[in-house]
Amino acid sequence: MHHAAFDEMIFQAAPLGESPPAHQPSLSVHIPVLASNKSCTHPLPFLARHPPLASSDPAWPAFCGLLKDLGIPLQTEVAALEPLAVTNIPLRFSRRNIDEGLSNTELETAEAVEIHCAARTPGGRVAQFPIEITAWHELKILIDTLRELASAPIGLGLVMGDVATDMSNALAARVDFVILELPTAHAELQPSDWDTLAWGVATARRMCHQADVPAFPIYVDAPVTHSDVMLKLFALGASALTIDALAASCVPAQPASAYTLPKGMLSGISTSAIATATPVAVANLEKKLNQCITEIKLRLRQQQLEHLSDLNPDHLRALNSRSAQLCCLRSLTTTP
Repeated sequence: MHHAAFDEMIFQAAPLGESPPAHQPSLSVHIPVLASNKSCTHPLPFLARHPPLASSDPAWPAFCGLLKDLGIPLQTEVAALEPLAVTNIPLRFSRRNIDEGLSNTELETAEAVEIHCAARTPGGRVAQFPIEITAWHELKILIDTLRELASAPIGLGLVMGDVATDMSNALAARVDFVILELPTAHAELQPSDWDTLAWGVATARRMCHQADVPAFPIYVDAPVTHSDVMLKLFALGASALTIDALAASCVPAQPASAYTLPKGMLSGISTSAIATATPVAVANLEKKLNQCITEIKLRLRQQQLEHLSDLNPDHLRALNSRSAQLCCLRSLTTTP
């Protein structure tokens, strides 16, 4: 099966004869701004990209408060923002589609800006560069223009296709981070999606090593909810993962036709379905997130690692030839 390469990997046994570090390993994600001395750092390798509830939901303040307390960024679409009167809005990743304008208010209030380079079609597929930007040199001009207006990190939203070429061009355009997403929108990953996900993440990290930027931030938008899957993706090269599937498991979403997006400050929240949440649902999400954090830190301590970024394919053991190729992808010159 296609996902065997991902499934047929397990973590190496912890080294013998040495004690785990006494301190708690760091899970922070650091985004340096290539064009300046500014940077963005958040303490956990997570991003809320498609929240399962609306800003008009009674549980929205509790949801934002949880993200703020944990230091998890919340991504919003480009919108005409009112003054930020809500005090518990967490770090904010602004998102603009490649053909949209970006206001000064948006630039001034965002901790990071993602330029999204794809549009999802009615069939669920995603087409790269669907509208105006058709060449990478045009994209670099756009990024350079934004850098004159914004001091925040500028990233690129990419669909996993020809990851090696796209990453090479993204790095050449001097973006500060990328967000990779799957070409299909499945609530649950199919075997071919697992294959795309694992090889895409490993290939992206390989391109970073080849470009001599091994710590380049790679966010991955995929519906993963279990810490063991998260750990494998971190080992293959992901810097951070979205928590949307985890949040949706606590706040079951309703059909998109059942709601109307609110107007105002956060009207651009990126979401495909909205549900009515409760404080219990938010508390359940907090419990699941803390459980994931604890399990990830435990694995790092077992491997005697000080930081999540120290986790790599050397800490994985392949159980078949294809998973062995995946573990070694970082050192390959071409993608299998």
